[in-house]
Amino acid sequence: MKRLSIVILNLILIIVGFITIYYRPWSALAITIGMLLIAISIINFALLIYFPPPQQKYIKLKVVEESKIPKTPLKAIKPRKRVKKKKPKKKRPKKKKKAKRRRRR
Repeated sequence: MKRLSIVILNLILIIVGFITIYYRPWSALAITIGMLLIAISIINFALLIYFPPPQQKYIKLKVVEESKIPKTPLKAIKPRKRVKKKKPKKKRPKKKKKAKRRRRR
């Protein structure tokens, strides 16, 4: 049952309970039945609050729309990384070649 129908039925039970008590005030059976109807409706309200009926689960639909904007390649979207300029290596001074000594025999 839906939540609204449960609430309406509980309100009807409360009204019937009060009417039963009002029209037969000196009848113990009528008072008992009226109080019972009111108690049942209050318990139903409490259960409705603590345990609400399950609601329909909606499924997300994937909507695919073609955009009029042309697709850009990924390289255009990605930010460019900063490239540090490499400092030129200092040239080492060339070592002087030592003159080879000839050994005499």
